[in-house]
Amino acid sequence: NREIYDALIDPMIRAYVINRADKVSCLEWFSSIGNLGGQQMTSIHGGNERMPLALARQLDVRLNAPVKAVRRESRGVEVDYAEDNGVLQMLYADACVIATRIPEAMAIHPPFRAIAGELADELTYNRGLTVQLGFRRRPKSKAIGVLIPTVEHNEIGLVWLEHNKNPDRTPAGHALYSVYFDESACNDWFDRPENELADFCCNFLVQLFPELRDELDMMHVTRWPMAVPNPATGIYAKVAAMKQRIDPSDRIQYAGDYFTCTGQNSAIYWGKQAAENLIANRTD
Repeated sequence: NREIYDALIDPMIRAYVINRADKVSCLEWFSSIGNLGGQQMTSIHGGNERMPLALARQLDVRLNAPVKAVRRESRGVEVDYAEDNGVLQMLYADACVIATRIPEAMAIHPPFRAIAGELADELTYNRGLTVQLGFRRRPKSKAIGVLIPTVEHNEIGLVWLEHNKNPDRTPAGHALYSVYFDESACNDWFDRPENELADFCCNFLVQLFPELRDELDMMHVTRWPMAVPNPATGIYAKVAAMKQRIDPSDRIQYAGDYFTCTGQNSAIYWGKQAAENLIANRTD
């Protein structure tokens, strides 16, 4: 009924895709309940960057080197990229994984347009507006997150209590909150000044945790113009069709946020799938 929708379904989906439940496919409910309902939440000691940094130490990583084109050749793949100074370079490899969003994948490798199909035309992205606030005092609450229904707040849809997710996130006795704005609120709030965003979010947190009043000691605002693919009605059918068009024996494989709901788990899964396809079909 409406009460269950308002109090349970909407806030869980809102936390999952930073958009309201009536804006997305009903299939998203099964994904959110499977990932958020009754699951043990885990966190990486040292922060989320620890894993990619550990991987990067084993690889030849080149930053500020935007890829311009990816081409199949008879026995490999050619990648054109620009160095820091703008000079165009070419890299030859046995195989390649294009791990980008759909617009970038099509720009650097036009044949992907046929694979993406209708998904390329219809997939949209929710914006991400996150305000992180640090406080000199830590409330007693042991919650790691607060999922907020639309009926309770039009703008803010999710709050993570980072200090409860992992003890190394803050100094002893301090608190750190990540406040996520709903996509529907971004038209009004996305470009607001940082101080205004911080004041708005701080006032909201004080309503939930009165102990935080006058204890703010840091803030940080992050804006992502394209943060999370929006799983609108019909999108998952187009995702399934796109997956069927991928040739697992191709030297060019794909991994990106459009395969499923965005997150570390899905990124690892589809990256692993792309790697397994390349390994299984390597003949040289």
